[in-house]
Amino acid sequence: MRRLGRPCRPSAVPPLLGFSRWAPHRLTEVPARARHEDRRRKAQQIIRRRSLATPAGRHHNSGVFVQKVTRLLGPLALVTGLVFCTAPAPGAPPPPGSEARERLLPYSDAIKGLTQPGTGRGCCDLSDCRTVEIRINRNGSYEALIPPFNPETGDGFPGGPGRFLEVPPEVILPPDKRNRLPITVACWANWSHTTNGFLCFVPGPGS
Repeated sequence: MRRLGRPCRPSAVPPLLGFSRWAPHRLTEVPARARHEDRRRKAQQIIRRRSLATPAGRHHNSGVFVQKVTRLLGPLALVTGLVFCTAPAPGAPPPPGSEARERLLPYSDAIKGLTQPGTGRGCCDLSDCRTVEIRINRNGSYEALIPPFNPETGDGFPGGPGRFLEVPPEVILPPDKRNRLPITVACWANWSHTTNGFLCFVPGPGS
């Protein structure tokens, strides 16, 4: 007697994420090391393509590039980015020809010779140093106005909050270490969270 109907065949099942192609008898999991190598290879390919792109293309696709690398490398890319973003940057003088540069030029040697209390490191090597406006608060402590950086005049600090901040006493240079500066100078950096951003401070004459 002839059997009616078609013979039973395994249906076509699409490949599963993280597994090999469908096999009727078993599922073989892709090793974690192989997945990691595949992600790393894809990230390197993206970086290589980015290096060959034009400057306009690099600017246009910068956001997409960061998203792709972050997605491929996962938390490692985020941690690396945080390290690069928060690493201390050396101080820089005001731009050439700016008002701030002309104002500090007569005292450049004295400012370069300032050293941070407690560490002896050069204040200019740690952060930007600028002349600032100061006042005395109710507690008798100094407060300095830290404006944001102005590229036209050269005044201010990158990341400056634009308000008065209290100066910790541990960053105030003693009188014999101020190199006879007749101006008020603050060396400030937004990455120094423990000292309100101040790394060195010279109150000026009469203090």
